[in-house]
Amino acid sequence: MVLNVYFDSPKNGQKLHQVAEHLYFDGEHYWPYIDHILYARDKDNIRLPAVEQIKNGNTEEALRILLTDQDPFAPLPPPNATALRKLTGSKKLRLNEAMRLLNYGGVADYFAHRWTTPTFLTGLSLLQMTLKRGYPLIDVACGIGHFLRTAEANGTKAIGLDLVFSKLWIARQYMNIRGPLICTDISTLSCLSVDFSTVVYCHDAFYFFKDKESILRDMRALAQDGNVIVGHAHTDQENEYTNGFPLSYSEYDAIAHSKSRWFTDEALLEIWFSQQTNPQIRISKKQLSSAKALSWIEGTIDKNIHPLSKYAGVLSLNPMLRTNSEQVYIDWPSDSFKNEYRSDINYILDNLNTVEPLTVPEKLSEHEQQHYFKKRILLDIPELW
Repeated sequence: MVLNVYFDSPKNGQKLHQVAEHLYFDGEHYWPYIDHILYARDKDNIRLPAVEQIKNGNTEEALRILLTDQDPFAPLPPPNATALRKLTGSKKLRLNEAMRLLNYGGVADYFAHRWTTPTFLTGLSLLQMTLKRGYPLIDVACGIGHFLRTAEANGTKAIGLDLVFSKLWIARQYMNIRGPLICTDISTLSCLSVDFSTVVYCHDAFYFFKDKESILRDMRALAQDGNVIVGHAHTDQENEYTNGFPLSYSEYDAIAHSKSRWFTDEALLEIWFSQQTNPQIRISKKQLSSAKALSWIEGTIDKNIHPLSKYAGVLSLNPMLRTNSEQVYIDWPSDSFKNEYRSDINYILDNLNTVEPLTVPEKLSEHEQQHYFKKRILLDIPELW
């Protein structure tokens, strides 16, 4: 399947079309297109100088301008010129170093170790219930492309949307995402159109949006006959990590499709670790009302899950884990990461005392590899981690 993706200009509503290697045009305004990433945010202070540099043949300088763009929740100021020159130089850096130069702050630890977190596993659990239908995936607020990478490895064509150009650039350069990537304000989701049904997916980000009902309508329009998935949406029961604009279960329920299938994080983790192709999970209204985060799927769901068993790379020991002659143990990337996730990753902790050092995963049987992969002891992380 060829992914024909169309985007209307946030300026005048006209279709964007490519007029040069690194430029799109809407009849009045030019839009940067570098590393096969379309910059379609209506921010003239970023777009116009980038376009000027492209027209002057300075594509690398245009890239550095785009890499300074941030979202409203950025913890630190944009990267400086020295950091950007090092980042875009001839030598490819490791993922952690690239994110440090981009001033991601604590978010870099989260992105570097997202594969290990329970919220990533809940997202995988949602995808394994829907990607089997063969529809492409549109990941709304895709970040640096963790889920896109898994989807592509399992044969699903994918499109990534995010507010921050540098995250999409990381997705392209370090996560090896092949599909279309578009930098856009999520409020302009209606500018995007495709000529096929899709799975439209938004995980661990929906609660950041103010106009949730409008965005949900746009997601449904994009999905056509496919699924809409909202994953790990914080609720008003979450008191510790209260970013964004969380709603109560009843408020989410009021804007979701009436036949949506609802999940708590606990239920999704149970599905991910289950050995059954059709695990029977029952969730009461009381559990939904008291949950700190909720997920739901709109559209047809086959009762059997589709295991995401294809690896995006070669399996290796989770970089959060260290080995010595006696055991495997956790080396936490930061105190904040440890405080947030220590009580929630028993799937690793309960297995560390029973495994031998896993320095040569290819010697394990396929069944053993899958076991340790599901438990996050082995990961298919990029080579340049």
